Amino acid sequence: MEQKSIITPYQIKALRLALGWSQSQLADYIVVNYRTVGNWESGSAFPNEMQDAILKQLNNKLSNLPEPTERMDFGDKLALTVITAGTLAALAFIFRGSTNE
Repeated sequence: MEQKSIITPYQIKALRLALGWSQSQLADYIVVNYRTVGNWESGSAFPNEMQDAILKQLNNKLSNLPEPTERMDFGDKLALTVITAGTLAALAFIFRGSTNE
């Protein structure tokens, strides 16, 4: 039976690119083979329930970040970049800990 994922192949690839990660980096984070990530992105395979939950949670966290605008000055953009990097580092720490349980 084919397992359907709520997160789409396009969203998985967009999430990975937004994080600035390679397929191997995302695979290491979720503890799968890099080929598995490629299969998810092409739609030829789907994440299991736990993997899907991790991907959706990462996607939701990124979706809720404020978008920088052209009206922001350099200092505002720099602050947003630092906050975003800190948020992603915290998420990585949290998710790494939860996958080891």
